[in-house]
Amino acid sequence: MMKKQSQKQSPEDNLKKSSMGNGAENFNHSDPIRIDMHLHSSFSDGTNTPEELAEKLFESSVSYAALTDHDTLAGLPSFRHAMMKYGIGLVTGIEITTIHKNYRPHLLAYGFDPENMELQDALKGVHGNLELEGGIHGKKFLKTAKAIELTHNCGGLVVLAHPLQTEPDFSKLNLLIDELQKLGLDGIEAIYAQNSTRETEELLQMAKKRNMTISGGTDYHGLDGQAPGISIPIQQWKDFRNDLLKASTRKVWKQTLYKPSLPGKSGVRWFSFTLNIILPAGLALFLFIIALFAWILPYFEKTLMDRKRDNIRELTQVAWGVLEEAAEEVANNQVTLEEGQNLAKNRIEAMRYGSENKDYFWLQDMTPRILMHPYRKDLNGQDVSDFTDPRGVRIFVAFSDLVKEKGEGYINYVWHWKDDLERLEAKESYIQLFEPWGWIIGTGIYVHDVQLEIDNLRNQLLKVSLGIVALVLFILLYLVRNGLKLEKSRNKVENLLQESMERYRTLTESAREGALFVTNGRCRFANNVVYEILGCDPSYLELLDLDDLFPDVEANYLWRKWIFNPKAIEITRTLTGLVQRIDGNRLSCGLTLQHEINSAFVGFMILIRPQSDTEENTQTDVLMNQMLQLPQNIALNLTEGIHHANHRKEVVTLCHATPELVKSLLENGASSIGICRMLSSITDAATQRFINLGIDEIGPPPVPFAFIAMGSEGRESQTLYSDQDNAIIFQWDEEKNGEEVLNYFQKLASKVCEDLEQAGYRKCEANNMASNSKWCQPLTIWKGYFKDWIEKPQPEQVLSFSIFFDFRFLYGELSLVHELRKFIYETIQKTPDFLPQVAKNTLKFKTPIRLFGTLVTSGGKQHPGRLDLKTPTMSIVSFARLYALQQNLIETNTIARLEAITRVGMLLDSKRRDIVTAYESLLRFRLWNQILAIKQNRQPDNWIDPGQLGHIEEVILLECFREIDELQNRIGRDFLGG
Repeated sequence: MMKKQSQKQSPEDNLKKSSMGNGAENFNHSDPIRIDMHLHSSFSDGTNTPEELAEKLFESSVSYAALTDHDTLAGLPSFRHAMMKYGIGLVTGIEITTIHKNYRPHLLAYGFDPENMELQDALKGVHGNLELEGGIHGKKFLKTAKAIELTHNCGGLVVLAHPLQTEPDFSKLNLLIDELQKLGLDGIEAIYAQNSTRETEELLQMAKKRNMTISGGTDYHGLDGQAPGISIPIQQWKDFRNDLLKASTRKVWKQTLYKPSLPGKSGVRWFSFTLNIILPAGLALFLFIIALFAWILPYFEKTLMDRKRDNIRELTQVAWGVLEEAAEEVANNQVTLEEGQNLAKNRIEAMRYGSENKDYFWLQDMTPRILMHPYRKDLNGQDVSDFTDPRGVRIFVAFSDLVKEKGEGYINYVWHWKDDLERLEAKESYIQLFEPWGWIIGTGIYVHDVQLEIDNLRNQLLKVSLGIVALVLFILLYLVRNGLKLEKSRNKVENLLQESMERYRTLTESAREGALFVTNGRCRFANNVVYEILGCDPSYLELLDLDDLFPDVEANYLWRKWIFNPKAIEITRTLTGLVQRIDGNRLSCGLTLQHEINSAFVGFMILIRPQSDTEENTQTDVLMNQMLQLPQNIALNLTEGIHHANHRKEVVTLCHATPELVKSLLENGASSIGICRMLSSITDAATQRFINLGIDEIGPPPVPFAFIAMGSEGRESQTLYSDQDNAIIFQWDEEKNGEEVLNYFQKLASKVCEDLEQAGYRKCEANNMASNSKWCQPLTIWKGYFKDWIEKPQPEQVLSFSIFFDFRFLYGELSLVHELRKFIYETIQKTPDFLPQVAKNTLKFKTPIRLFGTLVTSGGKQHPGRLDLKTPTMSIVSFARLYALQQNLIETNTIARLEAITRVGMLLDSKRRDIVTAYESLLRFRLWNQILAIKQNRQPDNWIDPGQLGHIEEVILLECFREIDELQNRIGRDFLGG
């Protein structure tokens, strides 16, 4: 029985369980299964949002569920998304309120097409020619017969909800169900959480007697003490699901392939061009001018005024110190009070400052009476209580009032201009009380002086601003010019892309190979071929278990063992097995598991190729595959040939055929990423075959071992110039002779590496191969290597780590690889200084772009006038590796790493697509360059002549480098605080 989880788990935990569980455990027909086909969310009368409801279903270990809100489908999209997140199977559902005679039956509709317009109109209460009757409070409801008819037309199944609430008397309920069955009712909700055991048994018998569908649910509304989900026998669930599948045949469905819509030939898109280039630049200029006059200038004016005020306050305090010094002399009886006061007056009168040395201080008392004014000597000694400025303000009285209240402060008034008694100007002064003598001392600034400085500052800023505007206008014109070039290039590329996509679509529609995507342990997506093979409506695919598709028969023994434990095998192989259709018939098919498409912990893809019954059909399939020339098909054919090769020469011959295959694939528009994966799978197969042949010659291994691929093969991104990067990890056994064990694996490694060289795979110049005794060691030694590289993160150690970390299991004992990888991540978590050092190493590459966006060659004497394409590709590889390390992600393939980084929220999906596009483009350039070298009888390499690039190719390459610049900037911010 499916056990309820003892503690809350994350959706990610569920993904791992779904993908790694054993098939026999996951599909035991004697165990119950938890479902809930009757749930309500906040979109009707429930208390939980669809997302919260999905989480509660997950916590209750529910495997399949249906949201059945009252008369609305509004919550279905968000519920569907949440259910996929938690790995729970979804059945489309709704609870429709209807009217039949004196009853108001609630019908549970399942598996219908939610996009059906007639059904949507009915749910909205659109009258038209629908059969509606009066309901509660004047609301109109569908007649029961019409609701059943509508649901059937949409391919749905109709079940009577909570029958005993509709009619609690069993005898009357029997009559009602007979009537409704004649109208088309498919089943009843016999298993209902609120029913007693006796009531449930009676309802089950009632359904079985009439051969009706049995449904079950809790009618969950999110109330306290209530939990969703009920347990039913798995066979009962499958009977319900099969009835759903039969109901789907009532509607005609057609799954169409995705046909991307691309524009035809067109000129410059002026609206888009203006919106994306001209408008942003103009807006930037406008905002700059607004910011200058609305914020920058007022800020500087305020700052300047504040600085002037602070200045006169500090000067006043200096003059105040002169008074304090004179008071001390009087207190020390050095001079009399009168002598001391006169001395202070004379000293302060002589004090001047300012650009013209005409700014001054004055003294008055609290009377107020002027004690000293250097320019208005006629006021000295005079009572100035009635003295007013041109505004009529008695300014000296105001001075006295201010210091009486605060002791010091600022005050505004009008006064004559310095020593010019004819000129009057606004002035702001700072005054301070000298309490021992009751004197007031002050000085001020003229607003006119401050305004002159502000005007000068404004003029300077305007000059600088005009210069900036001129520069921006120049840049704008440059951008417009380049933008027009790019628009023209884009038009050409779009036309070429349209032609390519049309060709690809034509080929794909002719494909005879099915693709089934499995995520969270559940079938999620498929192409037309799969639906035709299964005879299944796409909307019901996720209701099928792998156990349904691949029955437990002898012919499927190896296949079931593989798919139910995909981590057990890390190679791509094709097996023959039986696929069971919905109608029960079985087809013999070629089956391939590709769990590397999307980490085995999350999901995988199954390729299904129907086996032909006649020789004519077989030949047709071969011709079709040859016409399509898809990388995976070719890889499957080659690897199958390699696996069954009896001699080394057969393997070598097959491997030497790869350059022509790559050329053909590139010419037919195949993905360069797919081609590199194909090359890697061929290398994998050759390596595995050479290992088997070596073991046949020298005998079985003395201890368990794992042969691993590293570098580009480990990342499944080999090109035609990739060399060997491999190693051996073996289990140390104290009872074995260590020297004999090491000699065995050295001998095996030497044979394999020699054979690979004969097959066209260059030996590594740095000797990073299993034939090097340093890289053929027991697990404990390998742990020591990685521990040293991680705990001493110097550039040399980081480089070694980067070379060896992208290892991938090829042959032998998988647990050795898992144990080493686990040790590596645990060591990294204990060494916080490691990732920043890896980040520094990642940033060493500088993109070869000049200031004005042209390419800079850097080939040196060995490759003069050429560009290195491997190093920028490795920048993207390093970016993906760095963030995978940070998030403890196990993927080694760069594309899989980017997908995993996106899943954990570290990367936007749109950004991931940009990175993948750049990566794919760089690989394509490298492959074309290597093909050209082979045609010219040259050794292929990763150096390209920019002069051979067309204008569009150069633009694409520049965009790849700009993308790398953005990635490096992000690394600097995230890991180095830059």
